[in-house]
Amino acid sequence: MLAACASPVVVRKTTPVPPPTATQMNSIRTAHIQARPGGLRIHLLHSPAVDALLNQAEEDLEMAHYASAAKTLDHARKANPNAPDLLQARAEAALGLGHMQAAAGFLSQAIQNVPANGALCVRIWQTAWVLRTQQHNPTAAAQALIQRQACAGKLIPAVSSQPDQHP
Repeated sequence: MLAACASPVVVRKTTPVPPPTATQMNSIRTAHIQARPGGLRIHLLHSPAVDALLNQAEEDLEMAHYASAAKTLDHARKANPNAPDLLQARAEAALGLGHMQAAAGFLSQAIQNVPANGALCVRIWQTAWVLRTQQHNPTAAAQALIQRQACAGKLIPAVSSQPDQHP
């Protein structure tokens, strides 16, 4: 009798998004090199304890120990939950773990608090580019690239939709 009341369950098969490659993850950690030389350098003020946790998390990220980095960053964020550097690093750890929804959430918060230019701005938008590329969202990835270039103070060369014509 209860079976007659039950509606059919529709199961949608979704393909999980794989974590980024090591090269993509490395592009996040080296993105600050693209920041404008002599440009704005922002060092967010944290307590010495939070700075120590962030340094440990950065070491973990460098060694691809994403679970350890995530745990350390979660602890650091208790003291400063809206710090864009902590949010960016946490998004990076989530990306490395293949947790795309969590990465998107942390990244969204980081973007709300991102400085207008400088190394952290570049790193946040590089993280956004990697995430959106992994999600197969070329329009959003292109927008992240534009923002990253704006943070770095560089212009993006125009791309023609017409084939090259050589005389």
